[in-house]
Amino acid sequence: MGKSTRHIAISTIEDTDVHAIAKARGDVDRIVKSCGYRQIVLGSRSPIGFARVLKRYWDVYTIRHRLRPTDTVFLQFPWIHHNKAEFYGGLFGSGANVHCIVHDLDSMRDLDSGGEHDNELRDLGRCSTIIAHTPAMKEFLAGQGIDRAKIKVLGVFPYLTDDPIHDIKPTGTPTVVFAGNLGKSPFIGRLAEIASPSLRFNIYGNGQQGFGETEYVRHCGTFAPDHPGAISGQWGLVWDGPELETCSGLYGSYLRYNASHKVSMSLALGMPVIVWQESALRDFVVGNNVGIAVGSLHELDEALHSLTPAETEAMLQSTRRMAREIRSGDNLRRLIQAI
Repeated sequence: MGKSTRHIAISTIEDTDVHAIAKARGDVDRIVKSCGYRQIVLGSRSPIGFARVLKRYWDVYTIRHRLRPTDTVFLQFPWIHHNKAEFYGGLFGSGANVHCIVHDLDSMRDLDSGGEHDNELRDLGRCSTIIAHTPAMKEFLAGQGIDRAKIKVLGVFPYLTDDPIHDIKPTGTPTVVFAGNLGKSPFIGRLAEIASPSLRFNIYGNGQQGFGETEYVRHCGTFAPDHPGAISGQWGLVWDGPELETCSGLYGSYLRYNASHKVSMSLALGMPVIVWQESALRDFVVGNNVGIAVGSLHELDEALHSLTPAETEAMLQSTRRMAREIRSGDNLRRLIQAI
């Protein structure tokens, strides 16, 4: 009698600090586990650096022998550590049926790399099912020769938290929240140009010193990703690059394809979001009435103040409904269960 199918999720030990990458992958781990997958955990929390390195090499070079051709494997793509070629060689060389969810793709962030990231797309294409962020990401991958039929669309990432949903009122001075790695978002150094008594900004995160705090642009420290309830504000801003006029640079242009985790965090708190007009999530946000889209942050004051209290209240109600969906993880759970 042949061996039965095992459902295995490959999980990696990440830093449990304020970086969103650990939160996003940790939430996916929990949802996949709830679907009946058994985890193989790769990595080590040893305080001894040499021990951690040895464990990583052990994981990479033994993964082929820990899996069977009859296994169904769920992977969070990409493998974010060194020895990528060896890891993928062992994973796919095992003969297991591999499915994945995409977190980030360097090949999409740097479209002018001249083929530098071809191996990433080759390895991704070896998966039987690929859960992409958005329709735009699906179209990009299909355009790179990956079979369109095996690409599913997530829409927006789950954000698991037990913190209360904010009770936001439809009136009053709007306070816009930006949270993230501030070093990757130099536009915050120019927020003082548009901030005013009628438009305030609360900034959360590490990575940029002296970005120009004023009475209306405040740095409010950091927060634990599992507990975003510490954030104070009414609107979540999703923007990247050096400019107020548009999203640009590697990270800004990437918004044309990805589903930023900032969107999930804000919506999970019941905060409507402000997204770039050209972002991949523009249709999701506007279509579900959970925020607004602007082409430039210079438009922001007028865009927010043009909303009537009734329009804002309708948006807040839609956002609270979306918060419950995002906190449940059911959109991802349905895709995994369909595999």
